[in-house]
Amino acid sequence: MRILIFSKSISARLEYAAQLMLQHILGVEVVFTNDSAEFGKSEEIKINYSHESFAKSLHIYPSTLLFEKQINSEVPEVSHWHGMPVLFQNSFSTEIPFDPFASAFWIAVRYEEYQSFEPDLHGRFSAGLSLAYREEFLNMPVVHLWADALKKLLTKWFPHFQPETRKFNSLSTIDVDNAWAYVHKGFVRTTGAIAKDIFAGRFNRVSQRLKAIRGIINDPFDRYSDIAEFHHSLNIIPQWFFLVGDYGKYDRNINPANKYFQNLIKELSYTSDIGLHPSYSSGKSIEILEKEKSRLETILKRPVKRSRQHFLRLTFPETYRRLIRAGIQEDYSMGYNDQPGFRAGMCLPYPWFDLLSNKQEELVIVPFQVMDRTFTEYLHLSAEQSYAKIREIIDNTAEVNGQFVSIWHNEPADLTDPTGWIDLYKKVNRYILSALQA
Repeated sequence: MRILIFSKSISARLEYAAQLMLQHILGVEVVFTNDSAEFGKSEEIKINYSHESFAKSLHIYPSTLLFEKQINSEVPEVSHWHGMPVLFQNSFSTEIPFDPFASAFWIAVRYEEYQSFEPDLHGRFSAGLSLAYREEFLNMPVVHLWADALKKLLTKWFPHFQPETRKFNSLSTIDVDNAWAYVHKGFVRTTGAIAKDIFAGRFNRVSQRLKAIRGIINDPFDRYSDIAEFHHSLNIIPQWFFLVGDYGKYDRNINPANKYFQNLIKELSYTSDIGLHPSYSSGKSIEILEKEKSRLETILKRPVKRSRQHFLRLTFPETYRRLIRAGIQEDYSMGYNDQPGFRAGMCLPYPWFDLLSNKQEELVIVPFQVMDRTFTEYLHLSAEQSYAKIREIIDNTAEVNGQFVSIWHNEPADLTDPTGWIDLYKKVNRYILSALQA
């Protein structure tokens, strides 16, 4: 089954937007034509993306966005149609009074992040700057909702239209910024940390550190066996991302040459997928990125194709261009550090479109919706309060048969309540299991 789209001009932007909604979300092949005679005679399922009139086709009046090549500074207005927010509205049609292709394109390619904005301390685009946050639809997978609206309209015009039905699924991902709190840090780091704790009067921490080093107690960040046992009980195959950069202000993991650290990575690779967590220092250096990727590949003895940026530092288009040059094929950084929700309006993997070059690239974006530290460091919520918000996002993802992706850390999100956060992780995954079985 396929859909024929007519447009006087067939641009790379239009092809990408239509394929994103109809092919990647609905699973239907898309073909294009600018031949009005061919389109008029065709008996296929048809979308007329022009200001011309044709019989027996769904008519979408186009905005200019998908025929432009430049990046403008305008932000589209938000209106509402059938209870959902829409962009690029028009007054030409009562059947579909907005341009779903332009809307999906603007949100999914992160158009607003190519425009001028005030970055945070780490150079990031904060959730509060986004149109979705300001207009209160960040918790909605809007591109999927617009695709569903198209599906209903196409079914009305063409009753035999039956796109494939996807099933809700989930992916649990875990970032290892610091593999252990106390052990395997080396003599210099350990003695320096003890000296700081003594000077600050943190004698309980000194005692805990020494007990962990001597093996009397478990290191507080060492929950790997517990997590692995839980994953096995629910048949979860997680995705781990390891930071293997050199030590620095924002990169404080174990020395990548440490045999215990390498053994941990190898052991987890037997039952999980392993990806690279590019360091803060690699944020502007292809050389550092390639070095870290090579390190992880040497440890694993196989190519590394997945990554997620440390601190979620994502700058368009530089970050993705650098990842492509380094040989990364999938990136898992698409989401906000300071708010849960759907940064790109998507909850399925989808190809990246470089807005500066107006070209679809091979890199696949795997968006996430929630991160444990968002709730503690930015929203200041308890584990129980966070659970309610996470459930809402899961439900919204399941409603459109998307993929729920979450970020967790081996370090407890709240050091004052470490057990509460590991319990939350388990509780969330049990809820996901119930949603999968529904």
